[in-house]
Amino acid sequence: MRWTWGTAALLLGSATAPLAAQDEDPTIDRIVAVVGSAAITNSQVEEELFARQGAGLVKIPQDPILLAKLKRQFVDTLIADELLFQEAATDTTIKVSAQEVSDAVDKVMRDSRRSFKTDAEFQRELRAAGFQNVEEWRRHLFDQQRRTLTIGRFRENLTNEGKLAAKNPTEKEIRVYYDANRDILPPVPGTVSIRQMVLASTPSPDALAATRLVADSIIRELRAGADFAVAARRFSQDPGSAAQGGSLGWMRPDAFVREFADAVQALPRGVISEPVVTSFGVHIIQVERHAPTEVLVRHILLVPAMDTGRAQAAQALAERLRAAVVAGATFDSLQRIHHDPGEEKEIRGFPIPQLLPSYVAPLADLPVGELSPVFALSPEGTPGGGKWAFVRLLDRTEPGPPSFDLIKEGIRRELGRQMGEEGYLDGLRRKTYIDIRLP
Repeated sequence: MRWTWGTAALLLGSATAPLAAQDEDPTIDRIVAVVGSAAITNSQVEEELFARQGAGLVKIPQDPILLAKLKRQFVDTLIADELLFQEAATDTTIKVSAQEVSDAVDKVMRDSRRSFKTDAEFQRELRAAGFQNVEEWRRHLFDQQRRTLTIGRFRENLTNEGKLAAKNPTEKEIRVYYDANRDILPPVPGTVSIRQMVLASTPSPDALAATRLVADSIIRELRAGADFAVAARRFSQDPGSAAQGGSLGWMRPDAFVREFADAVQALPRGVISEPVVTSFGVHIIQVERHAPTEVLVRHILLVPAMDTGRAQAAQALAERLRAAVVAGATFDSLQRIHHDPGEEKEIRGFPIPQLLPSYVAPLADLPVGELSPVFALSPEGTPGGGKWAFVRLLDRTEPGPPSFDLIKEGIRRELGRQMGEEGYLDGLRRKTYIDIRLP
């Protein structure tokens, strides 16, 4: 069976690939397969390997036999993609606009850039990947994303026409697939599952009113033509998006708290919102683009000043609620009444390396089933503190190879999709010249 990006993403969680590695010496590149009149080169296979390794989606084996097996799987995947791309080129109903490709490229570039702390580090990685500058990388991505979108749209059409109906693999087939690929699956990080109680410190009416006045003044400037990104970098107190000019990237509306989501869904593209109050503070929102299931949105967050008394009251309430749970009160019932609606109630299988700093110490030595102490969970720089929390640790897993049970359902979906494609691909193979030139 082919190893695909979809396989790794489904099994281990999607990730953005880093800048793809390319052969520095083009003289050592060679053709590993020919599909019709198109050549697949060794550098394309290497690019697949490095992209997946860099994203933590595949482990490149040291054993030369396993490495050769992995490369052959990637060659088969590239052949299948080339067959579909060539067939899509003959289908006049397949339309991919330059704007769609540009949006996809922008997302890849933005997500990749976030992986680096500085521009200098980002530029070094670009050069290491064989690109002289950002524009050269963008041109490479444009061609890559155009192909990806074209193949994806063609697959979608074929699925709608019933030509790629997914199969239902047996338990034995799923196990065989797992056994054949487990040596190239990277280890999964340790995870935690928690149920949490988060208490927000509420600002005084005067503090909230003062923050709204500041928001009003910024909105006036923005509507008069001020640059949103500049204003976000200057005023926003959201440390995650301020440095990005307020951009939250492409998001599903239901990923936001209710007040923010309602505002986003009501806003026309490009319009500056009125102040939107949530448990995080006061937001100024602008929707840059709408898509069927996602929006590209940016915001400026202003956090009202919190007086010490109100912060202490939130902390004291958290302590009382924790004591009540210890004494036998039901966690869920107290959570329904007191928990901050802007925070998740339960988090399952969260990777330990990705925990926010506030959670690291409380969870470090916490036994499964026990309650953590109350700890501060406040936005960076919030005067007087923002939120307080305590959690119950539901489960903890150690890092190591992915178990069969962990990835079985992912294998079932991906293997079923591959099996559904094989009949159609066999037809394309029979009518297309294919020459595989691996040693």
